[in-house]
Amino acid sequence: MKTRSNTLDSRLAVALVCSLSSTSAGCGKILGIESFSAADDADPSVDPTPSSPPDPGATSRDDSGVPSASDADRSDADVGGPSDARVFASADSGSAVAPPGPASSDGGVAAAADAAPGVCTPGASQCMSNATSTCGADGQWSAPVPCTASQSCSNGACTTFPSCAAGGAGLSGCGAEGESCCTSLPLPSGAYHRAYTASAAGAVARVAAPASVSGFRLDKYLVTIGRFRQFMAAWNAGYRPPESSGKHLHVNAGMGLQLPSGGHESGWSAADVIAVAPTDASLSCDDRSDIWTPAPTTYENHPVKCVSWAEAYAFCIWDGGFLPSDAEWLYAAAGGSEQRRYPWGSSDPGTSNEYAIYACLYPSGARGRDEGFCNGENLAPVGMATLGAARWGQQDMAGELWEWTMDSTPESRVPTSYAEACDDCAHLSPEQERVVRGGDFESDEDELLPTTRETRRPTGRYPVVGLRCARPL
Repeated sequence: MKTRSNTLDSRLAVALVCSLSSTSAGCGKILGIESFSAADDADPSVDPTPSSPPDPGATSRDDSGVPSASDADRSDADVGGPSDARVFASADSGSAVAPPGPASSDGGVAAAADAAPGVCTPGASQCMSNATSTCGADGQWSAPVPCTASQSCSNGACTTFPSCAAGGAGLSGCGAEGESCCTSLPLPSGAYHRAYTASAAGAVARVAAPASVSGFRLDKYLVTIGRFRQFMAAWNAGYRPPESSGKHLHVNAGMGLQLPSGGHESGWSAADVIAVAPTDASLSCDDRSDIWTPAPTTYENHPVKCVSWAEAYAFCIWDGGFLPSDAEWLYAAAGGSEQRRYPWGSSDPGTSNEYAIYACLYPSGARGRDEGFCNGENLAPVGMATLGAARWGQQDMAGELWEWTMDSTPESRVPTSYAEACDDCAHLSPEQERVVRGGDFESDEDELLPTTRETRRPTGRYPVVGLRCARPL
């Protein structure tokens, strides 16, 4: 891994100071570059608490170590058994804003001098965050032209994520907007609590386990069958993730996610390859109603399921991203410091499939689970629950399918504790089960809460578990 020079570090510091100014022309917030101090997980005095602590209120199920009465009645939800991609937008409105200084083609932030007049070669192009800039005849870089939400800037050009590059069913036409199924939306850096309870009125109580995350992008939609079909073809043609790829290189000075035991994430290992075997048979693990087929059908816009953890990891690496950490996923679903009851807010999910696809209510609104039947036909195309968008626009973060995260856990069922504090961290051990979040199309309401988490065997294939990818800003 390349190390940064002292000169570059000093220039980055200047750029960061510039970014804090609301008046300096051309200054924007430089995400992914911030000071880091390792969390002292063993010291409860460490308290990176958000500046605006949540208000107290009524309680419901959470992971704070104090389970609700409904915990004893919970049943296993599964059937199978226990790059440089940056976009700049307003955190609340999603409107584009001017990016900060230039970025190198490999994702690193360039020195401030690189943007100075007269230093570029006419006709050259470069990436400036998730935007391109061209060197004019006068030797000056042009104003950046942003890439789209389904593209990343690399080597001076905007490139569509591989899983959607071909276009067609399951690659485009997703959600109510009929947009690219690869749409990826930005989240600002922030702090929040991983354990909390929220009432129907939105009041929050029993906060614990503070965490902070750096800004990143999280895909709007679960990975569709159509998108995964592209990966399957690439894998069968010989693609393999490079050793150590898939790391969160935008955090902790490029070292990746911090581990509670010390050190940082190691990224993809050649040993992970043995758990990747995408075939028509392996992706048809649901004997009740398989929707994976050898050739494209009307189900291409449905989320892919029956994918092992290693396959989810490999897919996201191939597609230019990485699996979100447990802390990142929960940050998005909780709305950061808003600590939402559900990803969309406090409203009850109802039975009309507007907020979430759950309890086998899709498509008729009748509770199929209560009536003794539920199968793959109760799974909806991605983005159908249009009122259920999370704070930063992500869809289906409650219901549809559980989602793989990076993290592992020593707990065998429902983890009830966290490291006391987490700053861009993850718990990773290949011998342990992996954390899944979000609930599925069969879930009851308590499994739709952002704080609900469960685990699955990383080698398992489950008809209720899918994935979505994260990416650097």
